Amino acid sequence: MSKKISKKVLNLIGLGIDFKSDITEGQEKSWKIKREKEIMKKVNGTNKDQEIKTDDLYCIVCGANVNINNLSCEGCGMEFNMDEKEARHMISLMIGMSWSDGVLDEAEKSCLIEYIDKIDISSGTKSRLKKEVNTPRILKNIVRWIKTPQAKRNTLRMATASAMVSKWDEKEYSYLEEAKKLLDMDSKEADNVIKKTEEYLKPLLGC
Repeated sequence: MSKKISKKVLNLIGLGIDFKSDITEGQEKSWKIKREKEIMKKVNGTNKDQEIKTDDLYCIVCGANVNINNLSCEGCGMEFNMDEKEARHMISLMIGMSWSDGVLDEAEKSCLIEYIDKIDISSGTKSRLKKEVNTPRILKNIVRWIKTPQAKRNTLRMATASAMVSKWDEKEYSYLEEAKKLLDMDSKEADNVIKKTEEYLKPLLGC
């Protein structure tokens, strides 16, 4: 059974993938349309024997190469086959993680705004998320909307990355532990996802 991508999530290039090359907006739009068509062919099984070249793509979470053939990052493991609705709540949790110590510093705020600006989601969703940067939602009201296995794993990856930007503290660990419980993931799987994300990002963040 082939994987399915929400047609809204041509966002696949947008929820976490960007171009390495320095290109104009016009070129970027043209490249995105081309990549989206290639990806949809691959995922729908009409392009099974052809590897999609992705030298010009990278993961905006960690900067590693993106393997479009299995829809994931070769570094931190982010899985890009996510529906926009789940991605929206994943980002809400990332915001909540940044606020878990009661303070949002400039580095955290800048990181959140940059990510929201970069991803390819509707302007209305971007506007709501930017409001949340100043007024985060309650954790249990976020997690209840995150239901698919890949969205749960991605949520832990993004929460971990957020915490690492601000150098982890006890409150952030507590917030992540609560998120793990509410996401109802297998404990071993959850810990492995967090560990892999930490291991890959540590040298990049100078931890």
